[in-house]
Order: sequence, then C-alpha cells, then structure tokens
Amino acid sequence: MREARHIKKIEDAEAGRQRNQRLSALVKKKVASVSYPLQQIKITYANQTKGKSYTDEEDRFLLCELAKYGVGKEDTPDKIKADINASPLFLFNWFAKSRVRLTSRGY
Repeated sequence: MREARHIKKIEDAEAGRQRNQRLSALVKKKVASVSYPLQQIKITYANQTKGKSYTDEEDRFLLCELAKYGVGKEDTPDKIKADINASPLFLFNWFAKSRVRLTSRGY
C-alpha cells in the first residue's frame, strides 16, 4: 500500500516535470517567433478580466522573462521579481512591485 503511494507521487512529479518542460519549450518558441518580442508578441487571453492588473506590454515582458528562466523552476519567480524591480517598464507600477508572489500569475 505504501509503495503504491510512493510510486504515485513519483509518477505525479514526473508528469509535472514533463508539463513544465513542454510549457518552457512553448514559451521559448513563442518568444523566438518574432524579432522584437517586447513589441511584437501577440497574446490571446482565454478570458478577459475586468480591471486587468498588467498591461499587454508588461505581460510580454513577463513572457520574455519566463522564456529566459524557464517554467516550474523554484527560483524563477524570485528572478523575475528582481528583473521587475530593475526594469524601467515597471518604474511606477507599484502594483507589480508590491506583489509578494508571482506564482499567482502561473510562474
């Protein structure tokens, strides 16, 4: 019984790792598909939300950062947060700078 639980955990972790690799490859492909990703990437949103927190330009920046650091890595949100704080794009965006965790954005 215990072995089955351990095997299930290992299989779940492996599936998650494969999913993250697949997502990383898709993000890198999307960013590499255009010459100027910070200006040219077209992002299609699944559902439009009222009072959207990030602009399209900021979303493109986050997508480029995600392509640089990878999906699902433990330190990716911290690295992206540091880049947000250093970027002039977010200079006066106190909402983005004050986010404690970027993982709510799916990183």
